[in-house]
Amino acid sequence: MSPRKRATWSDESLRAAVDDARSGRLSTYKASAQYGVPRRTIRNHLKCCILHKSLGRNVIFTKEQEKNFVCRIIKFSDIGIHLTPKMIRIQAFAFCEKFNIDNNFNKKTGLAGKGWLQLFLKRNPSLAKRRAQFKKSSINKRKNTKKERKLPKKPTNKRRNRRLNQNQLKIWNSGTVLLVKRRGLQI
Repeated sequence: MSPRKRATWSDESLRAAVDDARSGRLSTYKASAQYGVPRRTIRNHLKCCILHKSLGRNVIFTKEQEKNFVCRIIKFSDIGIHLTPKMIRIQAFAFCEKFNIDNNFNKKTGLAGKGWLQLFLKRNPSLAKRRAQFKKSSINKRKNTKKERKLPKKPTNKRRNRRLNQNQLKIWNSGTVLLVKRRGLQI
């Protein structure tokens, strides 16, 4: 069996069918039979008022927006930020939010879909092969931040005693009254 032929109708027949259905001269069933355009297609074009022929889903980015987004990703990799697939998905969502682009991304997680990412990388094969330019320096930065995060050592008895001797006036107990003698003070 040969594959099914899709969208064999033309833009002119679509426009004529939608105009006749919108004006009420023909129902969507009759317009479909007369012009050879599927009834659901006529109905969908009546709802959204777009009168050009297209197959599949609507794209999220226009070609110009996609070029800008690719440049943005390349700038990140030139700076030395290692872009993982999840990072690209986050950036795509942020790009849409910044420029008020209608999208079907997950607003709860703030991520673009995995399918969108696969198709995006397929359209832009040069991105899939790119890596961060300054990867070694970014790894060193991460190592330095890990060193800073280490907790200080627990104080030894000598250090604890020294600290207590220096701060004698700051020691108190809320349950009992404690008077600390200081030089030159008479109690």
